[in-house]
Amino acid sequence: MCELNEQSLAGFHRHLSQCHCPHYAHEDQLSVVRGARLFLTYLRDARIITLPSVNSPVHDPALLSAFCQWMHQQRNACDATLDRYSVYIRELLRRFGEEPGRVDARRLRAFVLERSHHGRTTAKRCATALRMFLRFLIAQGQCAVGLDAAIPTMAHWRLASLPRHLRPEEVERLIASCDRASAVGRRDRAILLLLARLGLRAGDIVHLRLSDIDWKGASVFVSGKGRRPTRLPLTQEVGQAIVAHLKKGRPRANVDTLFLRKR
Repeated sequence: MCELNEQSLAGFHRHLSQCHCPHYAHEDQLSVVRGARLFLTYLRDARIITLPSVNSPVHDPALLSAFCQWMHQQRNACDATLDRYSVYIRELLRRFGEEPGRVDARRLRAFVLERSHHGRTTAKRCATALRMFLRFLIAQGQCAVGLDAAIPTMAHWRLASLPRHLRPEEVERLIASCDRASAVGRRDRAILLLLARLGLRAGDIVHLRLSDIDWKGASVFVSGKGRRPTRLPLTQEVGQAIVAHLKKGRPRANVDTLFLRKR
């Protein structure tokens, strides 16, 4: 137990990328590693293990660090996104080294297809991460233009029969189906109106705070994709639905989150 440290966690992370265990091979690798890191933090706080020596820090490859910096500057990528990308890029660099010239289309395809054995989600995340990494290398002049097109697209037909969008009349029927007499119905109606009328994404709504609503100015502040703050108009219909949710639907809680779970 006392030998657990960041090196152990890094080794566990590398193991997951090639894991064939009957259960964990199909899990979200990033979530598993985050859980292990939280456990490691608990052990440190409980003084069961000691902090690693400051003289032996764990460093990411220089090329990965440069990629993360480029993504912050050029794409305004958040840390959570870069954490997901780093899982696969770190393994790619560990296998082929920090010489982009050694990576060709055949090796890239093989690397992604290996991840397909762990499930479509893992393979898709790997393909997205490598595609962005190759675009960084192309922008830096470190690999051939067009190499990112070599990354295969993962076929997926689950729920393919579902429509990709709803017709306007179907959207209105969905909104009208909410039971305004119940707390859950009032909450759901407010959420659906934000989706349908303001075009917010699910993630935008999850992160909405009470302080994001400017009642006097009739507007909503949203930190959209790329964490770019946007001010959107708060229509009468949407505003009244949110007020109904706040007055007769939202549970009492010492948090600023606009929408809470009912459980």
